This record gives sequence, structure tokens and C-alpha cells, in this order.
Amino acid sequence: MPIPAAMTYIVGEPQGPEPQPDPEPEPDPPLPPHYSIHVGKISLAQAEDGTGKTVPAIDPRSLELHGPLFPVRALDPVLYIGELHFHHYTYPAKGVLRYAVADVALLPEGAEVYVQWGHDEASRIDITRSFEIPKSSESPE
Repeated sequence: MPIPAAMTYIVGEPQGPEPQPDPEPEPDPPLPPHYSIHVGKISLAQAEDGTGKTVPAIDPRSLELHGPLFPVRALDPVLYIGELHFHHYTYPAKGVLRYAVADVALLPEGAEVYVQWGHDEASRIDITRSFEIPKSSESPE
């Protein structure tokens, strides 16, 4: 019977550098600032229709954007709700931009909402991906 080739067996601790503990995981990046939109009843004779026109108000609503801070820029912020855009706003308090729509029925449910300064896409602040009109702000039928 043939004799097997010599084999080396190591008994005991492995040779080489000491194993290092796993590095601490990187902390999660900070969450982006939270922005929201609030729709409320408002009494106005006229307001925007979302196409750039000011028209007589039928069933107007305020569109208030709330956030930690809206940057001051040379251009005015434009509110986009789906294909609609609103240009006239007030700044009633720190962290609040208030727009108005002439008729709540114009507002598209499920639309993306954001505010942007001019054509500078880097200035865009996303408010919500799916706009919902609160039931309390809808008109009675």
C-alpha cells in the first residue's frame, strides 16, 4: 500500500495578525428638514387659478407651506401642485409661505407638491409626493 504524502497539521492559535473588531457603523445621515402643506378655508374676492391668472374666487383656500426655513433669494418662490403653479404669496410667520387658490376644485388630488425659485432646479424643496385635500377643507355638497 502506498504511503500518503506528508501533511502538516497546525494545532493551537492561528498565526498572523490579531483579528480586529468590526468598525463602528457610520451614523445615519441627518434627515432632511420636514416641510408640509396645510389647506384651509379663507375669505377672498379673488385668487390665483394655478395657471398664472388672478380670477374671482369661487371656493377659495389658503395653501400654507410650513418648514424650518425657506431661503431668501433674489427670485420669488413658486408653488407647484401637479401642473398648477402659484406665484403670489405672503410670509405671515417665520417658516411659513402662504398662497391662495381661487377654487378648491382646481386642486389635483395625488399630485406632487414642491416650491422652487425660478428655473433653478437646485433650489427645489419637495413638500409631498401625493397631495391630499383634507376633508375638513372641502366644500359641503
